[in-house]
Amino acid sequence: MPSIEASPVSTTRRRRAAWALFAVLAGASRAEAEEPRAPGAPAEHERVHIAYDAGDRCPRYEAFVDNVRAYTSRWTPAEGGRRLRVTLEPRDDEVVGTLEVPRGDEAPSAVREIVGPDCETVARAMAVAVAVAIDPRAFGGVGAPEPAAPAPAEAGEAATGGPRETGPPSPPERRPPEPAASSRRPLPRVALEARAELTSAVVAGLLPVFGVAAELDPFAESAARPSWRAPRWLRPSFALGLRQSVPREITSSAVVTTFTWTSGVARLCPARVASRDGRLELVPCLEGDAGVLRADASGAFDARRTSNLWLDAGASARLAWTPAGRWFAGAAVSAIVPVTRNRFELTDRTLVSRAPRLGVSFGLSAGVRF
Repeated sequence: MPSIEASPVSTTRRRRAAWALFAVLAGASRAEAEEPRAPGAPAEHERVHIAYDAGDRCPRYEAFVDNVRAYTSRWTPAEGGRRLRVTLEPRDDEVVGTLEVPRGDEAPSAVREIVGPDCETVARAMAVAVAVAIDPRAFGGVGAPEPAAPAPAEAGEAATGGPRETGPPSPPERRPPEPAASSRRPLPRVALEARAELTSAVVAGLLPVFGVAAELDPFAESAARPSWRAPRWLRPSFALGLRQSVPREITSSAVVTTFTWTSGVARLCPARVASRDGRLELVPCLEGDAGVLRADASGAFDARRTSNLWLDAGASARLAWTPAGRWFAGAAVSAIVPVTRNRFELTDRTLVSRAPRLGVSFGLSAGVRF
C-alpha cells in the first residue's frame, strides 16, 4: 500500500505536508494512467459518488466537495456513479487519510494513504488526490515523476519508524490553485419560512396559527470551512416573524366569544446539530411573542369587543430536513410561558377563557434558503 507518513517531530511537519501533496499528485496521476477509460466513455462530466467519512473536527462533506471542485469541474455527483471512498481518521496526535479508487469489477481498489498533523491539512491533500483520480488533466495532464527516496534523518532527531527528509523535495512544476472558497469572504445565509401550528398557550383549548419568518444564519458558510475553529454545533442564528391565528369560537352561557391572536416573534438559536451529510439539523431555540389578543362577544345585550396586550416567552426544538438544493421542510415543538394571562369572563363572572401557566405548540414548516 503506497503511503506517506509525517514525523511527529515538529521540525519536519511542514516538510511532510509538501511531500504528501507532491506524492499524491504523482501517485494519483500514475493510478489513472494505469486505468485508461473505456473507449467512448464521457470524460468531461463523469458521474462520481464520494463516500466521505470524517470526524467532527474535520471539514464537512460540503466543504470537502467544494475543495475538489476547485481543482476540477469535470464531474457530476451521482449515487450510481464511480465510487471513491475518503476516510479521515484521527490516530494519537496525527490524522490518517485514506482514498480508495476502484479499478474494476474484480480488481482490488487502489489505495492512497496520507498522514498529517491535523485534519485540515490531510483533507486538503485528499481533495487534490480525489481531483486527480477523477480528472488526470486537472494539473497539466501528465503524471508527475516518482519522488526520490527521502534522505536519512537529520542528526539529533529521534527515529520514529516512518520516512523522514532532511530537506523539502523539489516542488512539482505546476502547483494546484488555492480553492476559490478560501479567498472569498464568507456570506451569511438567509432562510424564508412558512409555518402552520397548533398552540395551547393563548386561549382555552387549541388555537390554529399560521406564521412566516426570516432567519439570518451568519456563520453557515464559515462553519463549513476547514478553517472554522469553534465546535461545529456552535452556530448562532436569529429570526424575526409574524403569527396570525384562525378565529376561535368559545361558547359559554349562550354567549359566543370569538378570539383572534396576532403577534410578532423573535427567535434566537445558539446552536445546531447536523447530520454528517448536513441534510438533517436539530436546532434548539429561545423565542418570545409580543402582540394583541382580541375577543369579540355576541349573543348578549352587553356584548362588546376587547383587545389586550399579549406577551410570552419560551423554548423550542426545531428539526429541519433539506431533501435537495435550497428547499427544506421541518417540524417544531415549543414550551411557552404566557406573561400576560388575560382573563375573559361574562358580566356574571363566568369564565370564558384564560391562558394556562404553561402551554405547548406543535408545528410544521417549509422554506427556502438563499
